[in-house]
Amino acid sequence: DEMLNNGHEPDVPFYNAVLHTLRKGGKSDLAYQMLLKLLDEGVAVNDRSFEFVVSSYRHTGKLDKALQVMKMMQEAGFQPATETYNTALSCCKRKGNVEVAWKLLDEMEQKGIPRDTFSYSAAISAHAKFGQLELAKQVHARMEADGVKKNTHTYNALLSVYKREGNWEEAFALFEQMKMEGVRRNDTTYHNLIRICRQHGAWRQATSVRDEMQVDGVIFTAETMKQLLTVFISAGKLADAMKMKHMMAYRAEKNDNVFAYHALLGAFARTGAWRMASGIVDEMVSLNIEPTSQGSACLMEAFTK
Repeated sequence: DEMLNNGHEPDVPFYNAVLHTLRKGGKSDLAYQMLLKLLDEGVAVNDRSFEFVVSSYRHTGKLDKALQVMKMMQEAGFQPATETYNTALSCCKRKGNVEVAWKLLDEMEQKGIPRDTFSYSAAISAHAKFGQLELAKQVHARMEADGVKKNTHTYNALLSVYKREGNWEEAFALFEQMKMEGVRRNDTTYHNLIRICRQHGAWRQATSVRDEMQVDGVIFTAETMKQLLTVFISAGKLADAMKMKHMMAYRAEKNDNVFAYHALLGAFARTGAWRMASGIVDEMVSLNIEPTSQGSACLMEAFTK
């Protein structure tokens, strides 16, 4: 209004700049309302106008809205580009909407729109929400057939599906492929592998993952250390569990150390290792960590065995 009052007519680049600002500010609903107003007033918007509004839904995950704007875009005579489809696929990832993800990939192929690493990685991630491994494998195979390069996110997405279902042998074969291709591993990669090890009681593989993390210089998160601790305790490898407890003492928060001490206390109680259980309690006292009623019961159990 101020521009009009000063005799300046806003043009499409100006409107697009506003839409871009709304997108960056997470104001997707305002961006959508502005686009509708521009269309109603007969402003000759361009493809970027629609793309800015679609991409504003990437972080909110409003798939229906993103698809609606893409439809409006095509009705206006503009073809959505790879980036626009990727926004919709990102929404599918957040919602776990596999059906729409497949539909979008098919549509891209039919219209000759290039699928890139993000396109396939997002589609694979959509399958992780409900653990649809076989379908995720099909997307992976399609990605390889298209000659699209895989990255860390692609492999992590696949490992996330294995985290929900599948066997650890296949997951580790995928991990080996990742290493052979020189794809960088990060904390998410290793966390997924450790979760898989925990689910299948694969403590030897968990030990290998722990060692490879150290070689790769990947920082152990508190959650990763807790998962490793649980794997070792479940397998009865209490010496390895104690090593993780020592690592957690330096790197984890107090609440995570409380978890570690009580988990070990329970493990020593089950095996009747009262000296080790007593030593854990002494450490807890020195750190002002008060045993829970369950922890005290574990200690009594250790002494009675």
